[in-house]
Amino acid sequence: MADLNNSISGEPSVSKFQELKFVFPEIVAATAVSFLSISVGLGTAYSAILIPQLSAAQRNKELDAITLTETEGVWFTSSVALVMPFAGVIAGVLTDNLGRLRVLQMSTLPQFIGWVIIATASNTWMLFAGRLVTGFAGALVIVPSMVYVSEISSPKIRGALQSISSTFYNAGLLTTYLKGWFLSWRVIAWLAVAYSVISLLCVLFIPESSVWLLKKGKSGDAQKSFEWFTKYRQKYESETLNESPQLQNMEIIKEEPFSLKTRIRWTLKQFALPTGYKPFLIMAALMVIQEFSGAHVIMMNAVIFFEGIGTNFDPYLASVYMATMRVGMAVTQIWLMRRFNRRALLMVSCVGMTICMIISAVYTKWIQDVRQEIGCRYVC
Repeated sequence: MADLNNSISGEPSVSKFQELKFVFPEIVAATAVSFLSISVGLGTAYSAILIPQLSAAQRNKELDAITLTETEGVWFTSSVALVMPFAGVIAGVLTDNLGRLRVLQMSTLPQFIGWVIIATASNTWMLFAGRLVTGFAGALVIVPSMVYVSEISSPKIRGALQSISSTFYNAGLLTTYLKGWFLSWRVIAWLAVAYSVISLLCVLFIPESSVWLLKKGKSGDAQKSFEWFTKYRQKYESETLNESPQLQNMEIIKEEPFSLKTRIRWTLKQFALPTGYKPFLIMAALMVIQEFSGAHVIMMNAVIFFEGIGTNFDPYLASVYMATMRVGMAVTQIWLMRRFNRRALLMVSCVGMTICMIISAVYTKWIQDVRQEIGCRYVC
C-alpha cells in the first residue's frame, strides 16, 4: 500500500530495507540513550544481592563484614525509592533548561560517584550515601531519556523505540542477579562503575533533540540535528524541519523570553486543558497500581523473597529466571508495540499480572502451610 501511494504521488517506492535505513539514525540514538537505563536496573536489583551477602558474612563472622541490621536493610532497599520523587522533579527542570542530552551526560557523574562509594564502603553510612546518590542518578536518566526518544522518533516506531529502555532496564536486573550468584557485592559495584563510563560514551556522539533546540531559539543547531536524523531519506522525501512530525505542535511549546511568573502561569494553563491533566491522571493511576502490585518490592528483594518462600530452589537462580523472563517480554514488547493497540496491550498485561500474582500467592501460602504442618508433626 505504501509503494502504491508513492507511485501515484510520483515519489519513488522504497523497500522494507530502505524504510529501516530511513529510521536507522533514530534507532541508534534511542538505543544510545536507553542504554543508560541499565544502570537504573542495576541500582534496583543491587539491594537484592547485597543484603543476603552481608547477612552471610555476618553469620560467618568475617573480619571485614559490614553489620547491617534488619531495619537498616529495609531502609537501604527503600532509600532509592525515597529519593526518586524529589530527584524526578529536579530532573524535569534540568531537562527543560539544560537539554535532554546534557542531563543524560550529567547523570553519569553521580552514577560513577555513587558506585565508587558503595564499592569502597567500610560502614553502613557509606552504603546509604552511595545508594541515595545512585538513586538520584537514576531519576536523571528516566525523565530525559523518555522525553528525548519521544521527540526524535517517527510516530510509526515511537512506541517500539520507547520500549528499548525497558529492555535495558531489565537487562540491568538480570546481570545483577546473575553476577550476585558468583561475585561479591564489592566487585559488582566496581563493574557498575564501568557501566557509567560506557553510558557517557553512548550519549557523546548523538545530536540533541531538534524540538528542544528550536524551543531555545537555536535554529541552526536544530537544522543540523534534523539533517542527522533524516540523512538517509532526504533524497526520497521533501520533508523540511518545520514539516517534521516531531514539530507539529511547535507553535505551542516554543519558548519566548517571558518572565518566570509568566512561564509558570502558562504551564498551569496548559495543564488545566484536557490534553494536560488527562494523560497525567491516567499515568499517575497506572503508576500507583503498578507500585502497589509489589513488582518493585520483589525486584529489590528478589533473593530474600525466594528464600522466604521456603522452597529448596536456589534463590539466585530463581531471581535470574525471573529477570530473564522480564528481558524476554521486554524484547517481545518492542515487536508488539508495532502491531497492536497500546490500550489492548495494557489490558492484557494487567490481566496477566493479576493471574500470576494470584497463582504466586496461592502457591506461597500452600508451601507455608505444608512447612508448618510438617514442623507441627515433629514438635507434637
